[in-house]
Amino acid sequence: MSKKLLIIAGIAVISAFAFFAIRPAYMSSDPRPVIRIGFSMPMSGDSAHFGKAARHGVRLFFEDFDADAAHYRYEIIFEDNRFQSGVAASVAHKMIAANRVNAIVSLASHIGGPTNPIAERAGVIHISASIDPDVARGEYNFIIISSARGQAQAVIRHLQNLGVGTITLVHEIVSGQQVFINALKSEIKGTGIEIKSVYPVNKGERDFRPILQRIANDTPDMILPQFSEPEIAIFLRQYHQSGITIPLFSADSFSFLGDKTLAEGLYYVATASGNDDFTERYERLVGSTATNFAEYMHAILQILTTAFEANPDAADNTAAARAILEKTDGLETVIGVVTICPGGIIDAPTVLRKIENGVPVRME
Repeated sequence: MSKKLLIIAGIAVISAFAFFAIRPAYMSSDPRPVIRIGFSMPMSGDSAHFGKAARHGVRLFFEDFDADAAHYRYEIIFEDNRFQSGVAASVAHKMIAANRVNAIVSLASHIGGPTNPIAERAGVIHISASIDPDVARGEYNFIIISSARGQAQAVIRHLQNLGVGTITLVHEIVSGQQVFINALKSEIKGTGIEIKSVYPVNKGERDFRPILQRIANDTPDMILPQFSEPEIAIFLRQYHQSGITIPLFSADSFSFLGDKTLAEGLYYVATASGNDDFTERYERLVGSTATNFAEYMHAILQILTTAFEANPDAADNTAAARAILEKTDGLETVIGVVTICPGGIIDAPTVLRKIENGVPVRME
């Protein structure tokens, strides 16, 4: 059994909108115990493309499984958090109380943050594709992402290659962005690159024109906007309308764009991308290489099923959480070999990408 950890009988995907089976529905008479994994995702609103991508990532993961070898049956439950922190907390409560999930999967620090204490108190495993290490606090919480330090170092390498001497940062005031900003400030010391100005902006801001004018007056060599949707799209539209010619670069923010043509021709440091096989399969399924973190959902499911299948005698979340720490380090996933760091942080490599014809293209 230990050589066949990544296996499953079937999967039912449930959301507020639809029910569908990734594989043929399993028989109700199947005696195997059930593991329920809840996906707290934006299924509506400006960020709904992440929820759709997560569904695709789930589908691709389970297509490869040997249905006969799994110890457990797995149910996947999707709930809409609308990419809002308050809703995310309600979703976590519902998943635990009503759906009786064994694990929760989330995306982004402002979703993982409010999910953390709820999962911890309930003893439910929570893995979030988030950059903020606070999201991994506790015994049951983990994050998987390219680390803030790794992203900061990759940003600096690119700026140095371009000969950039001064930068201006503009970012939303959320924990994940602040973690990156702090890492960048630390790593940039002694590099010869100066941070001219930093403009923190409340989440929900819709008018960036006054800040853009002040940045134009600062005349930095490069602007680094750090936002998620919809703020990054609004910022880019107003940037283009302003006529400012100071170039843009970012750490992962352009990944959040639903319409990536807004960042056409721009480079950015991104979290680890899916391998060639995953990307090709995703493109065949969806018709696009813009995976929108689907590869992370695939990797998280690999980690979770590895953990649960390593404990076939009892669906014990404590044992499964320990298995994550013991068995994930060095695990080969579709985002590369991941490394377990202290504090429940699962680190993945960074990549440099460029938006070409509205599609993210890996540059290194």
